[in-house]
Amino acid sequence: MTEPTNHLRAEPRDVDMHPTPPPPPTADFNMLHEQVTWLTKELEALRHENDWIRTELQNARVDIQQAHVEAQQARREALQGTVAFDKDEIKGADPPRFT
Repeated sequence: MTEPTNHLRAEPRDVDMHPTPPPPPTADFNMLHEQVTWLTKELEALRHENDWIRTELQNARVDIQQAHVEAQQARREALQGTVAFDKDEIKGADPPRFT
């Protein structure tokens, strides 16, 4: 009833242990390789520039935060009161009255 299949009856073939190398790349392959190489270099340059911009942005944020803290401190000092004059300080004469 069941017949053996053909692939089971076939003789095993010798396996080539050294496959043939692929053919040399075509001009299209070389062009694509050059483009990928160029794009890879451009991507790396963009990553480097992005890192630099992020660092500059972080530095600017720190500077802004420091300026904000200094402004708050100056505002607090101004609100605490006017500057007290020393009693020994010489007072200038009042200007003449204009009529």
